[in-house]
Amino acid sequence: MAASSDITFLENIGSNEFKVSDLKETLKGIEKAALILIDKIAENADKKDVYSSGRMINGIEQSEVETNGSVLSVSISAPAYISYQDEGVDGWANSRGSRFKFKTKGVNPDGEMVKSIMDWQTREKSSNTKFAKYATSDREIKAKKIQSVEVKKAVATAYMIKRMGIKPKGFLTDAVNELGDILGKELGAALILDIKNSLI
Repeated sequence: MAASSDITFLENIGSNEFKVSDLKETLKGIEKAALILIDKIAENADKKDVYSSGRMINGIEQSEVETNGSVLSVSISAPAYISYQDEGVDGWANSRGSRFKFKTKGVNPDGEMVKSIMDWQTREKSSNTKFAKYATSDREIKAKKIQSVEVKKAVATAYMIKRMGIKPKGFLTDAVNELGDILGKELGAALILDIKNSLI
């Protein structure tokens, strides 16, 4: 078995001489693990039908692996609202038990929230779905009269989301938890390969 072979190899390296390893394979393993995490986040977000998942996933980026003494690290950045979708958000009329809360009732027709919902509606081909109409202010009512049908639907949906809040999806938390076993296998195999390659 491969595992037994690796153990035997590690037990018998005491008599060998080493050259300094550049940890090339380990660095690749860390980069691969970061990509796997991003893929899992995207997969989980899609499974749980997360609003604005397309824009959100496209906004996730990873840095190059950095070396600081004996510490190797890679950073993964994502739009701030990924945490809102993962942990949920309390609506102004309904609690979701979240640390995040919507602070206002109004909806900006030109805001990012409406744009994200429109993206989701396009992906889901929901242009024929009926949405309840909610008046948020006299100014917004006038503005909606000149908006397209798609924008009107997105504004109504955004208003309901802010009213009722966002249910916790847990897609990010699940992805991080699922990565644990994979990370151990990827980095363990890469480190053993680096040790083998460092033998003179």
